[in-house]
Amino acid sequence: MYIENMRLVRVSWLDTVEHPSGWYDPEDIDKLEDVCLVHSYGLLLKETKKSVTIVADFIPETKEFGRSTVIPRGMIEEIVDIFDPTNEA
Repeated sequence: MYIENMRLVRVSWLDTVEHPSGWYDPEDIDKLEDVCLVHSYGLLLKETKKSVTIVADFIPETKEFGRSTVIPRGMIEEIVDIFDPTNEA
């Protein structure tokens, strides 16, 4: 797999939010922060039925990738192409 064939994408996905541990009264639950929308940018390395993997870094000399993010499909709201080499004129 070479970078020349990889799409540069923005993946918009819902991330979990961890609240401080402790006990909450029922009326306090409505005050807790909800999930947040995250935009992650990178080269689309892999797509499976369960997840999408993007990478932020690439070393051309060794063809190695770094800073990968694996996002569960159920959390993904949208994938937008920033650059798709297959659509080059």
